[in-house]
Amino acid sequence: MEDPESKSLASDFELEIRPIKVCFVDCRPVKKSLSMRDFTKIVSALLGLQIIATTGIVFMRPHWSLPIGRWFSIMSTVPTALMYIIAYFNILSGPWGSENSRFWCDVRIMYVRGFNTIRSITTMLTTAMLFILVSMLLGQTDPMAFSLLFILGILIEWQQGISENNNQYDIKSFDRFRNEGDLCMETVHQYQLQGQTSDVHWSAFAISVAIRMYTLTCIVCTAGKMPEIVFGTPLIVIIVFYSCIVPIGLNFARLKSLITFCQLELYRACADVVCLVLVTAFSLV
Repeated sequence: MEDPESKSLASDFELEIRPIKVCFVDCRPVKKSLSMRDFTKIVSALLGLQIIATTGIVFMRPHWSLPIGRWFSIMSTVPTALMYIIAYFNILSGPWGSENSRFWCDVRIMYVRGFNTIRSITTMLTTAMLFILVSMLLGQTDPMAFSLLFILGILIEWQQGISENNNQYDIKSFDRFRNEGDLCMETVHQYQLQGQTSDVHWSAFAISVAIRMYTLTCIVCTAGKMPEIVFGTPLIVIIVFYSCIVPIGLNFARLKSLITFCQLELYRACADVVCLVLVTAFSLV
């Protein structure tokens, strides 16, 4: 397999930069390529507005059959929104720390190499809270069960983060993708298409899938009497789709080289905006 890093600069400029497609739709702002700064800014703004709006609705509607559950639906969005906000400010300010020190955070090189440590950390909280919310909707009331679900949610995303780190692209620099301190995601996407590797490590992904399915099975098997909530069943379906089906399907497609990491992040962003909005909307009815 040819290493993109070994190509000459002349061949770099011969790359035909095309829009990144998500569900056969071009993801490109009008008259310019998709930059990472614009991407993180748009998603963080959408999720931030959602959190503000839903928090206001909670105080406007004081009576609900599962009071703590509606707060879980809102708080599960906060870590994901923080992830995009942190990424946006990291792009604006540049790398945090030093490459040769213990702490070094540069979102741009993460995207180029195909992993996202910030997402791995914040999604631990989102996944854990959504699993707890599903358990509440199915009638579970035991605090020990909620504690176990919280730990399992962390283990799931920890293993998924290990899977991303074990299957990075062999691209050592992001200088060629820079655009005035920003990162052109379309150029990165083209290089990632050329840098797909057949040496895939599946063990961490398999462990994360096994723990995810085990957690879902435990939630279903320990279900009690469901509280009377208008959209309880659709809410459970959306959470299971977002927390189980979407991550398993997208990460499998990434490891099988059906999509690049840039496409993976765009699909994840679409799921974050749509599914989390639906979860909070249904939980507040």
